Amino acid sequence: MAVTLKGSYTWISVVLLLVFTALRLDGRLEWNWFYVLIPAWLFDSVMLLYITAQAITEVKRRPTRRLAIILNRLWDLSAVLNKILFQVLICLKLQAVVVIQLSYVFFPLWALLLQMAASLVYRIYLHEKTSSSLPIRRSL
Repeated sequence: MAVTLKGSYTWISVVLLLVFTALRLDGRLEWNWFYVLIPAWLFDSVMLLYITAQAITEVKRRPTRRLAIILNRLWDLSAVLNKILFQVLICLKLQAVVVIQLSYVFFPLWALLLQMAASLVYRIYLHEKTSSSLPIRRSL
């Protein structure tokens, strides 16, 4: 997917989500919360398809790194699934379908944030590891 297409799709999804949420909170829409989050559901569906397609093309291109590629894509898929689970729980809570504590509703979100923090620390570690092994050029 081209960078401009991804950016445009993300921007449109976020704007629609914010508009629907604002209208629902203002009382101008009487939609179910599952309908209000349709832009987020569509965005997550596209992300799941994109991650899966990217994993398949990477494995075909570099079959020797199959395990590492699959583990990386499973990490990405688990992040999207945590987001989807949070959306489902928040919709169930807002629609009063089930009585559930907010701490349980926000657990997938906290797991997602911890996952993102761990990923960031790991990438910084890898960057420092590769940059420290390079020889230092000293200018005269």
